[in-house]
Amino acid sequence: EADVKLTRIPAGVLAEGDADATLRMVCMRCLEEFEQPVHAEFADEYRPTVDVLSGVELSADGVDEDEAEYLPIDGAHILDLGESLRQAIVLALPMAPHCREDCPGLVGTTAADAGESGEAGLAVLGRLLDDGAVDVAPAEAGAEASRPAAPRPPRRGRGDR
Repeated sequence: EADVKLTRIPAGVLAEGDADATLRMVCMRCLEEFEQPVHAEFADEYRPTVDVLSGVELSADGVDEDEAEYLPIDGAHILDLGESLRQAIVLALPMAPHCREDCPGLVGTTAADAGESGEAGLAVLGRLLDDGAVDVAPAEAGAEASRPAAPRPPRRGRGDR
């Protein structure tokens, strides 16, 4: 459902309005489909591509690049609001849709199932190093010794430009 107000302006038509829709989406927590109500507002300028009286095609000459933010009225003088509505609704969609605020997420999964132990990832690595389970020193030392040093570019002073 949409309410639209069309206003004639010197360059064409200004379309302003709002739309309400109900869309089927997937919850980002539990992955279940649900219906999401969406409210969107829009305001777009439409310009004719053909002169209404003569039928002669209008050129885009003299239109400033910064001023080119308008939608065309087609050769049959039909103003199509579809693109305006589509863009407004897409912008009104939630970035992370949830079926409800208290959605528990995937049922039957725990933090351990998801690979989360509740302990910070770097703390786990630190514990492995403290226990001696990981020995990184010999491998790194050998790799450094076998690799030649990269040449450094000469330094330039202020007068060397």
